[in-house]
Amino acid sequence: MRKISLTNSIENWRDDARGSIAIVLGLAIIPLMLAAGLAADYAIGQSVKTRLDSAADAAVLAAIKAAETTIAELSATNPDPKPQAKAAGIAQGGKSFLAQAGKHGGALLGQPVINVSIDAQTISASVSYKAAIPSNFGKIAGFNTLNMAGKAGSSLIMAKYLDFYLLLDVSGSMGLPSTPAGEAALAAKNPDEIAI
Repeated sequence: MRKISLTNSIENWRDDARGSIAIVLGLAIIPLMLAAGLAADYAIGQSVKTRLDSAADAAVLAAIKAAETTIAELSATNPDPKPQAKAAGIAQGGKSFLAQAGKHGGALLGQPVINVSIDAQTISASVSYKAAIPSNFGKIAGFNTLNMAGKAGSSLIMAKYLDFYLLLDVSGSMGLPSTPAGEAALAAKNPDEIAI
């Protein structure tokens, strides 16, 4: 019978490489799974943020268009249509944001903040939002939610609405009749004109 010493057994066990991969893999599987889960959470969060950013862009454009339309419609009858235009822009921007956000609107922390300003011929609008989505794997690492925020802005310079006046010289120096007799003679030569 062969005797094996304790020191030989320890050295043999230390130098034996069989099964070491399984031990390393067993120890590494937990952080690898956590990293994969956090990557999946991040991808979902970025997808939601992309959708909300697109909704903010659409809301800015809708707010500017609504303000411009309101100014065009009211400018003939209202000397200062700016307050109505701002209110219309904010209302339409909010509707557009929620419509474009779709199911991701549930992630919002409150309503989006929409501002419309009108300075002379320039209409400016901005939209900002804050949102949070629950984390699936992040809870293991202590991240219960993924917080996000975004903003968008744009401006439009409207064409100037100009009033113009036409001055017509009807004096005799322009070859037009300036007396009632001359007007009657001109009307007789032009049968399409009806004398008043």
